[in-house]
Amino acid sequence: MKSLNLFCIKSGLFLLIPLSCFLFSCSAESQTIKAKSCLEVRELKGKVKSIRETEYYAEVVDGEIKKDGIKVIMVTSFNKAYTVVEFIQYHPDGRQVAARHIDNYDSNNKLVKVIDYITNNSKPNTMKISSKYDEKGNMIETLGYGTDGKLYNKGTYKYDEKSRMIENISSFLTTSAEQPWFTDTAKYILDAEGRTIEEIISQSGIIIMRNTYKYSNFDNEGNWLVKTTGDPPESITERVIEYY
Repeated sequence: MKSLNLFCIKSGLFLLIPLSCFLFSCSAESQTIKAKSCLEVRELKGKVKSIRETEYYAEVVDGEIKKDGIKVIMVTSFNKAYTVVEFIQYHPDGRQVAARHIDNYDSNNKLVKVIDYITNNSKPNTMKISSKYDEKGNMIETLGYGTDGKLYNKGTYKYDEKSRMIENISSFLTTSAEQPWFTDTAKYILDAEGRTIEEIISQSGIIIMRNTYKYSNFDNEGNWLVKTTGDPPESITERVIEYY
């Protein structure tokens, strides 16, 4: 998932990390710009209604990739106007909600509110976001403020000539006097279709995570139905997509 760290921006897996656990609103200066739709930022084609993703652990047996138990189940639902997107993450048993996330958009496709629940019954954390967009509708900066008016999160985003995100730098305020801000950087290598085929996460210039992705079994709209993570494979994600 390319992180904003918002599920809205790039989605592979939903990660419960600081910036995603807040309520958002866009700055007034960018209201006249038409942002990318919630489908575009998720690299989805067609009038998608819902996506059910089941991620399995993977193993290689006799040279063949096999599924080896469910890792997580994720369901994303879109209303018909694409102004409300709800994401629910389930534990492998499929019964207990592990997390719930709701995005709200305005008529210009601007993300105006996000509500996150760490667990099904938890109260959401709240933060207001001032966002900037370029002339192509790409989000290029976010500033996150708490209810006390203090700046807690910063994000900057870079895109290639085709307006596809290739870098995300996220900073979070810490309680450390020696290191008041914690920063991580995510870089994305894309294929010809704009799909992320490699993701590199670094902190203070040191690479801490590198993932590769392969896609297969596309539907009639051109959306992938199977994604393999890692080489050798670590997980397999299968999608079931419903359309309006």
